[in-house]
Amino acid sequence: MSMDFKEACDALSVSGDALEGAVLDINSIDPIILRRGDRLALSRDPDLLDAQEIFKGVHGRGRVEVLDVAGSTNTIMLANAANAVPGDVLMAEIQTAGRGRRGNRWHSGIGRGLALSLAWRFPDARDISPLAVAAGAAVARVLDGMCPGIMVKWPNDLVLSGGKLAGILIETEEGAFGTAAVIGIGVNVYEAPGQAGAFIASKPVRGLRNEVACAVIDVLRGCCKSYAGEGLAPFMDEIARRDFLKGRSVEVDDGGRRICGSAAGISSEGCLILEKDGRTQALRSGHVVSF
Repeated sequence: MSMDFKEACDALSVSGDALEGAVLDINSIDPIILRRGDRLALSRDPDLLDAQEIFKGVHGRGRVEVLDVAGSTNTIMLANAANAVPGDVLMAEIQTAGRGRRGNRWHSGIGRGLALSLAWRFPDARDISPLAVAAGAAVARVLDGMCPGIMVKWPNDLVLSGGKLAGILIETEEGAFGTAAVIGIGVNVYEAPGQAGAFIASKPVRGLRNEVACAVIDVLRGCCKSYAGEGLAPFMDEIARRDFLKGRSVEVDDGGRRICGSAAGISSEGCLILEKDGRTQALRSGHVVSF
């Protein structure tokens, strides 16, 4: 697919300088647009998201929106938390300031990954942090048919063959309505040149990103409902079965402290259980530095 540069300006009602700038901005994220003389062409055929198809393909309440460009879908959702319907979903084809835990950035090439945020509302003030482990186990289970062997790496990652496949970031805001939570998940759908980690597929398949989005939305909506009523209990068997760290010697950064031990599982409160010298310690939060 290609288009004459002037025709593109006319079709988009923009000046040549504006289109040149847009092309440079897009290519700075992912070099997908080629300039050959007076013609523009795509270097590949991206598998783009379709909000209407995804909305028709999921169950439960909530709106589905796909933005062309967003800084962070989590930031946008959290800013509108008071007006969100539980189950609302926001995705972006290009995310310029996606965030992970500990301030890390998350982004992927255009049409390669999934940047998705889902809003939920819990009527009471509660600790939502264990929800990341529950969501991880639920998403791992539903994606296992596409790429078997997905494991949960405490506290918020999914790994496949040792490489990171997805990350989860949960942010909350307290108010008169209770606890508003935004569950953000970034999934590596297609392999990208030079990008480390694991992927669901090596090459684009038309509609696969829609399929992944539908699966993730459905399972996260169900996960939030179950967690609201029963906490981690419904997820414990899946968490134990997919616990990537169990039995490994790990080092955890717990807010400035470095704690070492053998990972002995994940508790019903979402804590990582470490054993060392016959003693057991439960870590509610932290960053696994090595394993």
